[in-house]
Amino acid sequence: MKRMELAPGESLFLYTDGLSEAQNGANAEYGLDKLSKLVADRHSLSAQALKSACLEDLKIFRSGAPKTDDLTIMVMRRVE
Repeated sequence: MKRMELAPGESLFLYTDGLSEAQNGANAEYGLDKLSKLVADRHSLSAQALKSACLEDLKIFRSGAPKTDDLTIMVMRRVE
């Protein structure tokens, strides 16, 4: 078992492949690069705000394309 400790202000972002492999109408994947950039650019947000920003960005990216997989996102942020 591996343990890790978050320092105050750090977040842990967990997700299923339904996020990184989500596709738009042109069959392009959302991808790890786009996801990594989004999380890095918004790292100071609260856990709820980071999750909401990710879901909004994914919605814009998909532009109405149907979901093809389940989607789970969990964000934890240490505040103290």
